[in-house]
Amino acid sequence: MKNLPTLQNKIAESIFTNKTFTKEQLNEILACEKTSLTSDLLSIIEFCNCDIEDIPEEVSYNSVVYALFLLKEINAPNQLITIFNVLKWSDDTIDFWFGDSLCEYFWDLICHFGKDDIDSIVAFLKEDNIDTFSKEQGALALYQLYLKFPDKREHISTHWTALLEFYNNLPIESSGKDESYLAFFVCYIAEPNENQSILIKNLYDKEYIDFDVNGGYEDLYGIIEPKKEFKSLLDVNNDLIKFEKMLHKDYGTSLSREFNELIKSQTPIVSEKINRNEPCPCGSGKKYKKCCMD
Repeated sequence: MKNLPTLQNKIAESIFTNKTFTKEQLNEILACEKTSLTSDLLSIIEFCNCDIEDIPEEVSYNSVVYALFLLKEINAPNQLITIFNVLKWSDDTIDFWFGDSLCEYFWDLICHFGKDDIDSIVAFLKEDNIDTFSKEQGALALYQLYLKFPDKREHISTHWTALLEFYNNLPIESSGKDESYLAFFVCYIAEPNENQSILIKNLYDKEYIDFDVNGGYEDLYGIIEPKKEFKSLLDVNNDLIKFEKMLHKDYGTSLSREFNELIKSQTPIVSEKINRNEPCPCGSGKKYKKCCMD
């Protein structure tokens, strides 16, 4: 087992052990001096990027979510790189700490820390060897920023065109040609202009887009992603309290570590043919890929 890091603020150690918090407990953490708290939160995040087998028994599986949203709550500067680094963790590590909550929270964090750094979000979307759903969060963040900030729309639309050109120019054998990600990306382009529509059609014609995700080109414009609400630290805490209550109601209070790991790492089972708007085959009753914790 790996030893927990020494933190500057004793109260911050509760982030390792508490599955949820009271409002008073969160306020006590937030009362810490900002620079030292930022350092503690980054130490927690860095520690959690280790072999799952090395994580001590007492560490809460919600530690990283709380650390990230505490960084957001105190508006710690220059943390977009932290968000992207977490999204580059191994699949097993991301599944352990986030499970389905990945698609519920990360677009929000990217928006918060990247709203004035659109270029860095675009650079992330050009990188190779990043998981489909991790990269999708960057595309979703751009879309939500477009919807929420009219003054950024021209800049974002220009980047959408550049990204479409970039993806169209990828060699067919390129590791950056992720057909599932591109299916999500094109449906996160709001009000595509004529040139963007041509570039999107080219991606479909070149079979760079997975038809099983949201259908063919003709189906694309029937998919309108809604504007999402940003989440505060208290919103996230309430989500996690609801999740814990559900677990205890359905499974009792003595949940084993192995069962907790299983719950957190649950991901939808994808069939060979599934439309984006069809129910997720995991049985939740929600749309494929939008099967997230309420």
